[in-house]
Amino acid sequence: MGHSAGATMAFELQRGSLPIPVAVLGIAGIYDFEGLIKAHDHPAYLEFMENAFPDKTLWKKAAPFTNFSPDNLYEITKSVIISYSDADQLVETGQATSMLERIALGPLPQGRVHVLKASGNHDDIWRSGTLLASVITKSLEIVRNSI
Repeated sequence: MGHSAGATMAFELQRGSLPIPVAVLGIAGIYDFEGLIKAHDHPAYLEFMENAFPDKTLWKKAAPFTNFSPDNLYEITKSVIISYSDADQLVETGQATSMLERIALGPLPQGRVHVLKASGNHDDIWRSGTLLASVITKSLEIVRNSI
């Protein structure tokens, strides 16, 4: 499970790095690095990405949207859950849409991919805890029903 860049990391995990999780949950994730830059003309977005990945040639391999490695751990889980909020002012809903399109190209059957709509702006999900708890509770229900 991860939020924002943490969701990116959750979807970057490779086989052999950890035991196979039952599910991977991305909340307000950044999955398409080039898409993020194109969607936001504020220079802070490019600076953020270049600080995280100074070598731009690595973006394609690091971004879950463009990484088609056969070792992607999320592709062998029982459930993949993408959560986003239309009110997120930092990460556009296109990130979730792009990742769902990417997942559809892989081996996961459609019934194992789930979307959870959240509410609030980017940091509201963890600020009070109740929104995050709600997403986690709903995710646990999805996992329970998929086992």
